[in-house]
Amino acid sequence: MSDEKEEKTSVSAETPLGKLAIHGANINLLFTIAGTALAAMLSFLVLAHREESKETVNGLAQEIRWALKGLHQTNQEMLQVQREQLCILSLPPDKREQELREGSWCKRIAR
Repeated sequence: MSDEKEEKTSVSAETPLGKLAIHGANINLLFTIAGTALAAMLSFLVLAHREESKETVNGLAQEIRWALKGLHQTNQEMLQVQREQLCILSLPPDKREQELREGSWCKRIAR
């Protein structure tokens, strides 16, 4: 066995509160604790971001659903008007004016 003294790694810092010095294995422990704390904070941030994203996506989905319902209703109305026009155009020219004034028969068929 050798009588040589092993070199130890040390870190020291002076603060207004006092002097802090860490030697050898304590540095590894400090880095392990700091790494674990950092991993825990990042995990929490990812989880919080995921919850916010779900709320945003749900709100956006409701707005899209509302817009699609409006488009569907508009398309239904346009289809009914189109059917009514086709019905009027299928009539003989002398009956078209009467149907345009009264508008009962083609409106019933268009529904």
